[in-house]
Amino acid sequence: MTTCPKCGATIPSGDARFCLICGQALLNSNQDTIKPAPKNTVPWESVQALGVGPALLRTLRECLLEPYSFFARTAVSRNAGMAFVYALILGSIGSVLSFIWTYFFLGSEAFSSLPWLAKLAGGNKYSAATLILMPIIIAAKELFLTLYFHTLIFLSRARRRDIKSTFIAICYAESTAILNLVPVAGSLLSPVFSVFILAAAFTKIHRMSTLKALVIILLPLVVLIFLCIIALAGAIGAGVFVNGFLKGF
Repeated sequence: MTTCPKCGATIPSGDARFCLICGQALLNSNQDTIKPAPKNTVPWESVQALGVGPALLRTLRECLLEPYSFFARTAVSRNAGMAFVYALILGSIGSVLSFIWTYFFLGSEAFSSLPWLAKLAGGNKYSAATLILMPIIIAAKELFLTLYFHTLIFLSRARRRDIKSTFIAICYAESTAILNLVPVAGSLLSPVFSVFILAAAFTKIHRMSTLKALVIILLPLVVLIFLCIIALAGAIGAGVFVNGFLKGF
């Protein structure tokens, strides 16, 4: 057992090098003085000091609960490889959770009378074959979203960083996949919460306003709604014209 000299937390492992709570360097009989873990880095990038599990959980917690502070630190991060591995892990976990709820929970008799709810929550979204290919699908998705959003950021004339920074932000935003842990509601909450996380990421990394970030993220939806309004107005206008034309006979 080791006690952190800074925050007083009790660390179970006597071989721990850093406090899992505050990051303070720890000493034991087998170690010399060790420098504290860097304060301006993402926990996931300190896997060797923290361990895989604690680093993953701390990164997940900070990204979801403190996104502005978290992405302010990713703005100086250049470790795209670690960010990509993180996205693969969280994306795969989210896919497996969706698979479980689809085939075990939504397939129960309780939902047999509510097919619309099953479809809304992602019913039949994943198959076993899809899960096997999921790492490739996630990788393709991260690359596509990076190119897509960075192009929009470029067109918005924001004080942008390079595309590598956008890629890191997209990868860590995959944290929202863990919301699939919640049956049914998780599949609905995950994409909604992703908008908020990405807005925080673009605000801090590319130094733009939250409003501009939201416009960039929601642009496809805005364009779709605009086109639907135009189509609806055109259909109504055409109906009125045809009705008036027929009355002339």
